[in-house]
Amino acid sequence: MTVYADILFLVNLSLNWFSLILTSKIMKLKSSAVKMLSAAALGALAGIITVFFSKTPTVALVEIASTFLMCAVAFKAYSFFGYIKMCTCLFASGITIGGSLTLIYSFFNRAGIELQQQNDISTAVFILLSFAVTVAALVFERLVTSSKSTSHGELTLEIDGKRAIIPYFCDSGNFLREPISGKPAVIVSARYLSALLPSDILDTDPDLNSIGTDRIHRRLRLLPASTVCGKSIMLGVIPDKIMISDKNVRELDAIIAIDKSNDGISRRFAIVPASLI
Repeated sequence: MTVYADILFLVNLSLNWFSLILTSKIMKLKSSAVKMLSAAALGALAGIITVFFSKTPTVALVEIASTFLMCAVAFKAYSFFGYIKMCTCLFASGITIGGSLTLIYSFFNRAGIELQQQNDISTAVFILLSFAVTVAALVFERLVTSSKSTSHGELTLEIDGKRAIIPYFCDSGNFLREPISGKPAVIVSARYLSALLPSDILDTDPDLNSIGTDRIHRRLRLLPASTVCGKSIMLGVIPDKIMISDKNVRELDAIIAIDKSNDGISRRFAIVPASLI
């Protein structure tokens, strides 16, 4: 069967797009449709390039390089290890999808439905199948988002055996992260943390060399923040535990960013990034 470059490009484009969707859901990453389609297109071009190489090691190197490139285009990496995890997840998703389509192809052949003909029917069926699984991924994403996510609820913060229960609000515009670990940050007003942290930490301009104890010092992090008002540095605290209560109760892998302003929505709610919901 002759497969033309444009047909191979469309097939790879749809499969790469599906892989990127799965990766974004598994890793809880945010990306725009333009970025994901651009990344999928670059991966599809790399797939065409592999046709000209007959040696398996060369093909494998091109595929690995395209995986790293797609992740760099589609998603924002906040740490080196986070980037490696993204690439590994995308590579595994691609293998899983490719293997699933191979099983479906084999099933049709065993059932007597010959997809491999001397004309373009088999190619057309394969393209339709590729787009069908992509549409299925989008429908699944929509169903999961609408059934499991909520925009508000309660958070339970725990630090050194002390607990505080505060309301939260989900904000898709909260992209604040701890730069070393890449953990997302939940923005909490200082007034909610008065029962959990020493008062000198919650001061407007604390002396980081003298506040708290060594145990508290090990929890502190500096978080570069960028808002419409400009750039600043927020003080972050690593909690023992953050539990979220919406439709279920579960633990969040996040850091607390202390908001010391006297206005804004954080005075009433903790601001949870959408990637954690």
